[in-house]
Amino acid sequence: METYGDNGLPVWVAVEFFQFGAMNRLFSMMRDDDQTEVARRLGVTSGKKLHSLLLGTSYVRNVSAHHSRLWNRRLTTKLPKLYPTEVSEDLLHLTGQPMGDKLYSTLAVMAYLVRNIAPDSRWPCRLRSLIQEFPEVPDLDPQMDMGFPDGWQQLPLWQDPPRGITE
Repeated sequence: METYGDNGLPVWVAVEFFQFGAMNRLFSMMRDDDQTEVARRLGVTSGKKLHSLLLGTSYVRNVSAHHSRLWNRRLTTKLPKLYPTEVSEDLLHLTGQPMGDKLYSTLAVMAYLVRNIAPDSRWPCRLRSLIQEFPEVPDLDPQMDMGFPDGWQQLPLWQDPPRGITE
């Protein structure tokens, strides 16, 4: 109140207290051109596509936040099909095919968004290390069970330094 007085709080202060689901709802209520502006800054060509991606990541976030099992889980909220013209090169390996109901595609989208929003985050590399460190157990393969494609560790999404949001 001392800083902003009767003018009210700026929106960025208010959204700091939002839960992820509330952010998704707020995003869905934005005008289409504003959604698209946000989406483009995150490397997605349309606001509608970004909203669909956010819904998929929100489901995985909720499963994790409530300490439920993600291992070989069949996701009930699936990501939309991506096309090469809708995303940048980091997600090209997911384009042109149905996303399916396994975890990898959602983790890839999350890594993609994190790399653009928080370029200093090491989350994609930490996740890659975590999956690679899984002990070898007969008849148990985390990469196969969760839909990781062959050679995923070498993809730029999981290797290269993040690029950050571009203006």
